[in-house]
Amino acid sequence: MIPIGLARFLKRKYFQYEVAFALNMLTTTEKMIVNFIFISITVLVLISIYVYFPEHLRQLAAKAAYYWYG
Repeated sequence: MIPIGLARFLKRKYFQYEVAFALNMLTTTEKMIVNFIFISITVLVLISIYVYFPEHLRQLAAKAAYYWYG
């Protein structure tokens, strides 16, 4: 069970999300499509960060060490 305070907070944040992106003017199906696209893009970005960012940091560290130590 979600505490009442947390439920209110999440409901308010979802309402702010709907108002900020004008989703409150869309039908339920259109909202689902927009939310699906938004969630899909977010998941793809997070997966790419998880997969590629550590290697990028290793490359940056190697370049920094190269320039630091000559």
